[in-house]
Amino acid sequence: MITALDDSIARVLEALKRKGMRDNTIVVFMSDNGGPLTAEIASGTGGTAAGLNLPAVNLPLRDGKSSLYEGGVRTPTIINWPGHIPAGQIINEPMHIVDWFPTLVKLAGGKVEGAKPLDGMDLWPTLTAKAPGPHSDILVNVEAYRGSIRQGKWKLVHTITWPQSTELFDLDADIGEKNNVADANPTVVAVLMKNSTPMAINKRHRNGWRRSYGS
Repeated sequence: MITALDDSIARVLEALKRKGMRDNTIVVFMSDNGGPLTAEIASGTGGTAAGLNLPAVNLPLRDGKSSLYEGGVRTPTIINWPGHIPAGQIINEPMHIVDWFPTLVKLAGGKVEGAKPLDGMDLWPTLTAKAPGPHSDILVNVEAYRGSIRQGKWKLVHTITWPQSTELFDLDADIGEKNNVADANPTVVAVLMKNSTPMAINKRHRNGWRRSYGS
């Protein structure tokens, strides 16, 4: 599959070159979730091979697709626009997939002001001028029974189904989310819980709760 994907991307880039559009085209390559670790999650149906380990490896991140841990939600992104985005740079600022909508609309000369409220924010200064990421908080995901929010190095994962759990991770020191430091940082937990509540209410009113797998 990887070989087929590489070949297909090469065909798209060659087509852009032939039409003289390569230097005026932003190419964004990304994924919406980490690799699935079981056939059940990969198919979304359970299937007859549920529980079979798949070859996805998300290490050193924890878990995979459908999880709120970094192995399920943190993915690399490759962005290319010759002459506009410096080549070879690595940006470690956290971003969210919804940020692409306002970013690309503005680059295309459109406007998002006056539209419905957007969750996404303009990434362009972060991509080109080394500006900090545009978010103070990032809602990783929220569902009726669980949710996760990130603020800087801190990430909260809260589950209300039995057994209930509240986990806090310092991603700068613990990218694998092995050490729950919630008990040692009650103030941080309280702030993140408070900040995530209006986001959860807003999502419920707009979209209803998600009932399927996905992060």
